[in-house]
Amino acid sequence: FIPASNMKLFTTAAALDALGPSFRYSTRLYADGQVQNGTLLGSLIVRGSGDPTFGSRRSASDMRATFSAWADSLRASGIRRVVGPIVGDDDVFDDIGLGQGWTWDDLQYAYAAPVSGLQFADGTVEVALTGTTEGEPARIDVRPAGYGQVLNRTVTASGPSAESYSRDLSQNVWTVSGTVAPGETETEELAVVNPTDFFVTTLVGVLRQQGIEVTGDAIDVDEWGARPRYDRMRRVATHLSGPLEDIVGVTNTDSNNLYAEQILRTMGAYVYTGTQFALGSAQAGA
Repeated sequence: FIPASNMKLFTTAAALDALGPSFRYSTRLYADGQVQNGTLLGSLIVRGSGDPTFGSRRSASDMRATFSAWADSLRASGIRRVVGPIVGDDDVFDDIGLGQGWTWDDLQYAYAAPVSGLQFADGTVEVALTGTTEGEPARIDVRPAGYGQVLNRTVTASGPSAESYSRDLSQNVWTVSGTVAPGETETEELAVVNPTDFFVTTLVGVLRQQGIEVTGDAIDVDEWGARPRYDRMRRVATHLSGPLEDIVGVTNTDSNNLYAEQILRTMGAYVYTGTQFALGSAQAGA
C-alpha cells in the first residue's frame, strides 16, 4: 500500500501503536575534535533521527531558531571557529528519497518533498510572487533566502493570477512563469532536491550569521569518508520534536505526504527487527 492519502490513517495508527503517542525525535549536534583557543580542530556532525518537523513552517515562526540556539551552545562550549566540515548524518533512513508510485511531474511541489533522515522547513522553500507594474516581471521573494536559484519568467498583468512552477530534477533551480495581478501576492512551497544538503547548508549560514566562523564545507556523511563514532564525540546540543500524537494530528489534518512517509520509515528504523529489508526503508516500515 502507498502510505499517504487515506492510507495515512493506517500508517499513523500503526506508528502510534508501535512507537507510542509520546515518542519524540531527537536531533543531536556533536563536535569531533579538540578545541584550542576557541577553534574546533575537526568537524561538527548533526545526527538525524528522521524528524519531519524540524524547522517546520507549521510549528515555528522562525524556522532557523534551533540553529541559532545551537550557535549559543557552541559558544557555551568554547567553540567560536570550526575548521572542519559540517556533516549531515541522515543514515537513520535509507537513501531512497521518493515514495513508491510518485509521479515525476509532481516532484517540484511540497506534497512530493523527498524523504530524509535530516529534514528542515518541510523540505521546501517558500516562493512569494508579488505583482509590480503592468508588463513588468513580478517580484520574487524566497524563504529561507539564499538557497537554490529561481528563474523569473513572470509578467505582471491585470486579471486573475495564473502562475506555474517547474524544477530541474537534479538540482535546486526553479523556473516560475505565468502572470500575477498588480499588487497581488501568490505563494507556493517548492520541494528541494536534497533535504540533507538543505539542512546543513542552512545551518552553516546561520552559524556564520551568529558569529561562529566556519571554514569547512557542508557535506553529507557519505562524503565524509568514515562512519561517525558518536561514543568518542562531545554532544553539544539536542533538539527534541513534539510528541508523535501531535505530529500525527498534523499529518492527518493537513494530509501531509512528507510526514506520512517519514513516519513509515521511522517504524522501519526503530521498530523493524528483521533482516529482509534495509533498516529505515519504506519496506521495513510497511
